[in-house]
Order: sequence, then structure tokens, then C-alpha cells
Amino acid sequence: MMLRDASTIIQSLAILRELRAHLRWDAEQMRAYQLARLQRLVRFAYDNVPLYRRLYEQADVHPAEIRCLDDFARLPTVDKQTFRNADSADAIAGPFRHRVLVPGTTSGSTGEPLRFVLDRRAVAYKIAVNLRSMELTGYRPGCDRLLQVSPSARLVGTWTQRIGDLFLKRRFLTPFESNYSSALEQLRRFRPTAVFGYTSYLRSLAEHLLRCGQSLPLRLVMTTSETLQTLDRELISQAFGVPVYDQYGSTEFGRVATEYPGGRGMLVQADVTYVEVEPFGSDLQDTTAGQLVLTSLVNGAMPFIRYRIGDMGRLAAEPSTRFPAFPELQALDGRIHDMLVRCDGVRVVPEFVHRVLRGYEEIDRYQVVQRFHGQIEIRLRLRRPLDSRRIEQMQHEFQQFLGAVRVTVRVTDEFVARAGKAPPVMGHPFVGIDAGTDAAGVAALH
Repeated sequence: MMLRDASTIIQSLAILRELRAHLRWDAEQMRAYQLARLQRLVRFAYDNVPLYRRLYEQADVHPAEIRCLDDFARLPTVDKQTFRNADSADAIAGPFRHRVLVPGTTSGSTGEPLRFVLDRRAVAYKIAVNLRSMELTGYRPGCDRLLQVSPSARLVGTWTQRIGDLFLKRRFLTPFESNYSSALEQLRRFRPTAVFGYTSYLRSLAEHLLRCGQSLPLRLVMTTSETLQTLDRELISQAFGVPVYDQYGSTEFGRVATEYPGGRGMLVQADVTYVEVEPFGSDLQDTTAGQLVLTSLVNGAMPFIRYRIGDMGRLAAEPSTRFPAFPELQALDGRIHDMLVRCDGVRVVPEFVHRVLRGYEEIDRYQVVQRFHGQIEIRLRLRRPLDSRRIEQMQHEFQQFLGAVRVTVRVTDEFVARAGKAPPVMGHPFVGIDAGTDAAGVAALH
């Protein structure tokens, strides 16, 4: 096991050198590379993965018909439910069924977690692209002392990870530690120059720092796992006195896109993950947004081809000016299931929730829950009392965006959790509740 893990790490370093070189490509080189990879992937899946052969035959599309990138969009999309409905043997490529594969599980934020597998080469790519993504922000592997605020990802064995942690000068801090004074004391002892972790937890640490009038010198902060709102960015940047760079990814794909100095959005790791935007439907207010459809160019064991991941986003019309071969994700609008539904059935991106509720200084934390169509519950933890006039004003502001919905306000210390997190907005349809879980030890809300 140790030798196999060591081989994966060595392979990831070789891949990292390749990925760095790809940053110098032009758009034509990238398109040719993507087309060749996609053609080979679709042919491989058709020949070796019963699930895809069945889907493509039902859609009457043959791999030989994928002659350009536009043709690729003719293939049917898949999602988590597609894989849950299939037998595991149907989703894993024949040549990999008797090999040692690395198991993975999604967070289950959309309900039931999805179990999947990665081959060793895909693991090496995942490690390499994660490092390149962080390098783009200005992070220096092996030079910066990295504090990672997230559960430890076990892509390799314990001993191999310990060696990697020593090389990267990395330590982990659990994002479920609600004693922020203790957490900051750990940070001071470690003296990190870079911090990477869950958005909500870093926001809570930042607020604690500002409230206590303290400082913590860093070079940069990288956020992940949750949508970074504008006010979150300003708060974290103010508290730590450094730029904040958001990272977008998933358990299935690793890092998909990252912010970087001088960028107009998130640079898509397009040589590892092919990203499309699929229109969500006529009920969207913003017709330029759509569902992100991702294809892994590197996982052969269990291919994810045209996979609707459940996130909303927009690709910029123009590629990156600094890296012209790479597109930019102009906006990441959150998860589909976190969208709210107006009284007339139109889905609404929940950005307005943060703009409205952060105008109330009385509020310490909040969560907006839509369990049923036509009803909204606002859960609040207060710093000081909120009088009835202010509550009526809040309800009216929500109705301006959502129409004649019923808006109830509840003052509480309990927040609804989903997959170990209590997001600030839980939209309609409401799925994946961890019943009976309160705010203690869960990602903080504001």
C-alpha cells in the first residue's frame, strides 16, 4: 500500500509539471486537446461501461459521430441519481473492475451521498490539479506554511499523507470546532502564511478576530466548499488583511476552478475538467445562468461524462486574458436546491437574502428555509432584541423579492443541518435534512 501511494505521489508531481506547461497554451491547443480527450473518453465508455453504452444507444448517438466539441453536447447528461439507479458493475469500466481503486463519497448535500471510485491515475491528477489551482493564487508549495480548515481528505494512506504534510508544511484544523478562541490559538502556534478552508468557518474566525480587536498576519486566504458572498469576502479580507481567493470543486472532480490575481472570475481547470452550462429552464430570472455540466477528462475507472453536478453558474464570454487557453467561470450562483421559489413558481437566486439580512445589525446569525411552496421561515440568532416594526420591515423586504409568500421569523439558537453543514439558505424543494441537529459545532451562519 505504501509503495502504491508513493507511486501515486510521484506520478502527481510529473502531472503537475505538465499542467503548469499547459498554462502557456493558446485556445486552439486547448480545443484540440479537449476534443481528443473527449473522443477517446466517449469511445472508451461506450466500449467498456454498460451504463454509457445503454444511454448512448437510447439517445441514438455513436462515439464516431463526435467530430467536434459541439457534437459532444448531443450526448445525454447524467446526474447522481443516474449512478444510484445503476448497478455498480454497470458504472465501472470493465478493465478496472479487478484493480485496486480508491473509493470516494460525496458530501450528500443534495440528499443521499453518492459513492464512486477513482483509479490511481485520476487520484494523481486530482492531487496535481489541486496544487496547481492553489499555486495560481500565489500559494507556494513547500514554502508557505499551510493551515487547512477542512476534514482531511484521504486520497492516500496515512503515512504517505504525513510525509506530504511535512513537505507542504501543512496542518489541519477541523471546521466543526466552535471554540474560535481555541482555534485562533492553534493558528498562532502554527504561524501559517496561507489558510485554506470552508468559507463559513473562516468567516466566523474573521468575525471573532474583528470583535476581539486582534490580528493574524497571513499572505493569502483561499476559501472553498460554500459560495463566497461579497460581504463574506470583505469581512475575511478585512480581518486577515490579505486577498481572498475562492476555489470551486467537488469530491468527484477535485478542483474545478479558482480565482487568481488579475482574473475576472474563476479560471476553469479546462485541461482536466470540461465545463458546459446547460440552461436551467424558462423560470430563471437570469437567463444567462444555467446548470454546470462537468466531464472528467482523467477518470477512466468510473467516468463522469456530461454530469449535472447540481450547481448554477455562468461562463464568461471571453477567455482569461492572462491564460488565453482557459475559460473563466464568471459567476457561481450556488446550488440549484438552494434557490428559492416565488409565489408564482419562478426560481430566484438567493443573493438578495444576504443583502437584506446583513442590513440588520441586531442579527448575529441567520438561516432562511423554504420547506413548502409559498412559505419562508427566517431563523435568527440575535445580538440584541429585534422589535416588531423591524420584523415587519424584514418580512416586507422578502415579499418584495418573492411575492405574496408567508414569511415567518423565528428567534432560535438552532439551525437546520444538511450533510454536516447548516447553509444560510435551504431552498425548495427542501431535501437532505439531518433532523435534530442544532447549530453547535456546525459551520457558522451570519
